[in-house]
Amino acid sequence: MTKQLPPPGMTEHLQWKPNTGQPSTKKELIYEIIDIVTYGKEVFGPNLEQALQNVINYTRDFNAGVISAPALIGAKSIAPPTHRFWQKSYCVRSTEIYGVDTNGIFGNKCEPVLVVLHGEGIEPIQFISFQPGSNFNHMRQSEFDTLLKEHKLRNGKYISLYTLDAITTIPPKIYDTFGVVLNDAQARSFPELICRSFNMFNSPLNIARAGGSTHLRNYYDRIPTFTNEVTLENPYTNIAQPDIPQIRPLELQLNAFVRTVRGPDYTYVVYEGRQ
Repeated sequence: MTKQLPPPGMTEHLQWKPNTGQPSTKKELIYEIIDIVTYGKEVFGPNLEQALQNVINYTRDFNAGVISAPALIGAKSIAPPTHRFWQKSYCVRSTEIYGVDTNGIFGNKCEPVLVVLHGEGIEPIQFISFQPGSNFNHMRQSEFDTLLKEHKLRNGKYISLYTLDAITTIPPKIYDTFGVVLNDAQARSFPELICRSFNMFNSPLNIARAGGSTHLRNYYDRIPTFTNEVTLENPYTNIAQPDIPQIRPLELQLNAFVRTVRGPDYTYVVYEGRQ
């Protein structure tokens, strides 16, 4: 049984303040998906490193929040096809960590699990320096163990972690900071391919990346394709068990679903309130 430390809503007053590495008591932005469509702004850069630095500066200067994959999927599910959200890919405040569950909290002991994190409290700075020739960075095993056991990020923020069953039963709010944990079999299921809606709505990885299935149907129905076939990326099908936890930033691909960041668009959506 998966515990939540603390339950959703108990730490909503805690937010990470960029450049300090410590939780902040700034007022949390609470919004609906229509607010993102109407008032969302873009922050971008020529590459991921500069885009992340620009986001850090913007959120610090304007007390803004960076939109996660579940929130952007929700926004696109109601946005008209002419909206700018449908014109390119967007980086999101969502990340994946693939590492070994040494204590067997969410799977078999010493087998890999995948944690998909969403929300404002997640540190962006950790993605700036990728491992040479790769699209991921590393996390210390001790930090990953703490995340799984105590539900605590390395910046000190506590979050809720959900299993696949829990996230589809009681999905969190789009502005919450939370994680979805998949065991290794769930993470590796549905290999990368061009597939139709059945796979979209049954892929554990796709559901975890979307933060649940609440907006997936409407989002899928709005994808402008004649065949209703879209790419489902799953890099974990053929990845060997990692020696050190791997961290990958995510993007919401144009006319498709969430995948690891590839570019060429390095644009984030931010929200600072109704203007």
